[in-house]
Amino acid sequence: MSFENPFSLAGKTAIVTGGGGLIGRAIAKGMAGQGADVVVVDINGRAAAAVADELDSAGTKAYAITGDVSTPEGVTDVVDQAVAAVGDINVLVNNAGRGSHNFPEDISYEEWSAVFQLDLTGYFLMAQAIGRHMLERNIAGAIVMTSSTCGHVAMGRGNFAFSIAKAGVNQLVRELALEWGFAGIRVNAIAPCQVEAPSMDALLAQSDPSGTDLRQRVLSGIPLGRLARAEDMAGPAVFLASDAAAMVTGTVLAVDGGNLASNAASSIRHPVSGR
Repeated sequence: MSFENPFSLAGKTAIVTGGGGLIGRAIAKGMAGQGADVVVVDINGRAAAAVADELDSAGTKAYAITGDVSTPEGVTDVVDQAVAAVGDINVLVNNAGRGSHNFPEDISYEEWSAVFQLDLTGYFLMAQAIGRHMLERNIAGAIVMTSSTCGHVAMGRGNFAFSIAKAGVNQLVRELALEWGFAGIRVNAIAPCQVEAPSMDALLAQSDPSGTDLRQRVLSGIPLGRLARAEDMAGPAVFLASDAAAMVTGTVLAVDGGNLASNAASSIRHPVSGR
């Protein structure tokens, strides 16, 4: 590890799924900023191409792949294209995902299945494919997954299927870290709290089932006093992908402004005038 810049990813290639979205774009830019070549994967090909073009314009070798990483066939196609384009892959960021906001008594089998197919099974399929690639080529690589605070504690408000899938991601991280540690393959995750986005604004404009203002309800549980931003995820993801985290594996890193440090009965201090 270089102590000059332990976060350097120079000479490495990272593949970022869901790379056309807000968090994926921020992570892809973070990886590129530390010298990595980046493969941007998204089911929305135009979004993937836009991010890759942005990285290219900034001097990074970037490639866009349109692909569905929720099925074995889609994963095989994505990985084959990525390997053909860049050769060795050193970093996988499993970030593609979909939300769900239906109460357990209302959610359909189809929605439950779709959430798990992308948010958990898709993560396994991509990790398995890239893990095989790393094992076959003796690459001591890093796998980083996007989990959620929902995977640690119950959230309510109809986050039912999403929360359970993210809990599965957390255990997937731990199991793969145990299975592949012998080869130097590290597996970790970041767990964001609510992230600023137009879709989040629309969600937080609704009433909480408890009858309170939902935005205030959410903010009251975040000691740093704000929602996360997509850019807040880039540094932690780069850290876990880099040699700075050479002895870190099997960890789910909360990127949540202190949310998981509190509970429903916690009191969070606010600034007092004159102090």
